[in-house]
Amino acid sequence: MTGGKLVVECLKAHGVKVIFGMPGGHTTGIYDALYDENRFDRFWLGMNRLAHSWRMDTRGRRARSV
Repeated sequence: MTGGKLVVECLKAHGVKVIFGMPGGHTTGIYDALYDENRFDRFWLGMNRLAHSWRMDTRGRRARSV
């Protein structure tokens, strides 16, 4: 099992449905594992941390979940 697959298994175990991520060489294994799994409702890929934090806060408030 790769590190990326382990991360995906942990996300599934915690019931995560929406994922926010930023591109980078250090996260390629995680993105590959997410692509192979293809079971999450939505994946937001962003380039700006501020925009991501706003998006995560809004999503959490609307869904009333973390």
